[in-house]
Amino acid sequence: MNLSKTSVFCLLSLILFLCNIVFAQSDAAVFLMPELKIFDNVKKSGVNVHFKEKNNKFSLFDSLLVADTGKYNYSVNINSIRKIGFRNGTNFWGGAAFGAAVGFVAGFFAGGYFRFDGPAVFHFTGAIVGAALYSVPFAAVGGLIGLLSPKYDEYELTGGDLNNRHSQLYRILKKNRIKDLKE
Repeated sequence: MNLSKTSVFCLLSLILFLCNIVFAQSDAAVFLMPELKIFDNVKKSGVNVHFKEKNNKFSLFDSLLVADTGKYNYSVNINSIRKIGFRNGTNFWGGAAFGAAVGFVAGFFAGGYFRFDGPAVFHFTGAIVGAALYSVPFAAVGGLIGLLSPKYDEYELTGGDLNNRHSQLYRILKKNRIKDLKE
């Protein structure tokens, strides 16, 4: 049987084409992430999914974000993600600043009007001393309360097409990852 070069070329091309279909796969980027929240487009208010573990494995495919299948039964289309938030410490400094501001205002009025004797007339020097004295303990209490509430860095996903959203999500996950995982 004598095969021409064209026949051999066509046969090899067909074999390569069929092998590509059989062995085609979508590569996934795998990330180990800290505690995070995912907000989708369906529910505009509140958290849809909160992953409270310190180490969460996520796989980012072309159109899907899939949580660790050993722990969770969760996957979401990238177009459905509105916002994603990663835990980044506590609100200690925010609580301390709020407590100091409340203490400053309370101390300003308490120190300005407080007198052991005489009428309650406002004194500016007393107000400054009261504000300074009240702001420190109020800041300490506010900081302690802030330690109890976690702080999240949140990222909005913008852009209409899937490729743009995929690249945004990839950059966000890469920036906030704990470490890379190889599968």
